[in-house]
Amino acid sequence: MISCAAWNLTHDDPHDTFTPLTPGEFKEVDIKLDIVSEKIEKDCRLRLCFTTGLFPLFVPNPESTTFTLDLSKCHLNMPQLQEFSLYEKPTPEPRNAASLPTTMLSEPYSEQRSVTDEDSGRRTIYTRKSTGQQRFEEHGLITEWRTETRDSILQDDPTSAKVHLTHQANWYVRSVA
Repeated sequence: MISCAAWNLTHDDPHDTFTPLTPGEFKEVDIKLDIVSEKIEKDCRLRLCFTTGLFPLFVPNPESTTFTLDLSKCHLNMPQLQEFSLYEKPTPEPRNAASLPTTMLSEPYSEQRSVTDEDSGRRTIYTRKSTGQQRFEEHGLITEWRTETRDSILQDDPTSAKVHLTHQANWYVRSVA
């Protein structure tokens, strides 16, 4: 993904006011994507994706929604920059402190699974991540960050969305002997 933008057409202008849309009526919209530092080669093809929701990042619309793009009126404006050299002379290497000697005590992990309850239809996405345990040999400090999320929603009821997040930072010293 190069860039992303969230746009609610019912909060278009002004953003703090709800203006319902009229079914079948076209609305002209300018969507500005996030600025990125990405060089895209000439004649490269880009794919634009549009959706009515992206749970758990965005809660879906409260009712079933469809939209139509008039491709004859769609266009993408991208800035075209000329090649240039940032510096005339070489930049010196940064002077960073040497890394402390460490030992990985457990490997990092990231896992995700999705479960749908057949009785209620509730879909739940479970995500677990860890940086792994790392010990700094000089003083014995052990660190690890863990995150667990549980996002769930009923298929046709956006108001049923639930998000549960647990973040745990473990810092402790175990004697180095």
